[in-house]
Amino acid sequence: MPRQKNMKLGEMLREAGLIDEFQLKSALSFQRNCGGRMGEALIALKYISEETLLDFLATQFKFMRVDLSQRRPTQEALNCLPAEKARQHNAVPIARKEHGGVNFLLVAMHDPTNLELIDELQTLTGCRIRPALDTLSSIRATIEKSYDDSIQGEEEGLRQIL
Repeated sequence: MPRQKNMKLGEMLREAGLIDEFQLKSALSFQRNCGGRMGEALIALKYISEETLLDFLATQFKFMRVDLSQRRPTQEALNCLPAEKARQHNAVPIARKEHGGVNFLLVAMHDPTNLELIDELQTLTGCRIRPALDTLSSIRATIEKSYDDSIQGEEEGLRQIL
């Protein structure tokens, strides 16, 4: 279990026994040469799976972990964020809830440590954002399916009116 809160991700994973020293150094080299974040480097090098990394992050940082293959976003949540913004940010709203006069929006994202994204989503939606973790591929698939279904439903409603 990591000792320090300010420890870097690679060090935390090494200390937790999920990667070894060679893998950490290799990922650091990969990151220097190719850019990106440590987690992306470890996944690209196949030292850790995306699922394992997300489970680790959820546990360490106390983020909610969701499985979008098992949970469908509500239409109310989808209406809070336009499809183009969801695609741009790889973030899908799952559920909206009002509590104590404040609107909260549960949003699945690949990197809930991105505070700039959370701030932007709060501004766009007018809701307090509660980040949740899922895989990038699952988020992208859910965005495409959910917003396509939403658009088809709206078109069907318009046809019935006309």
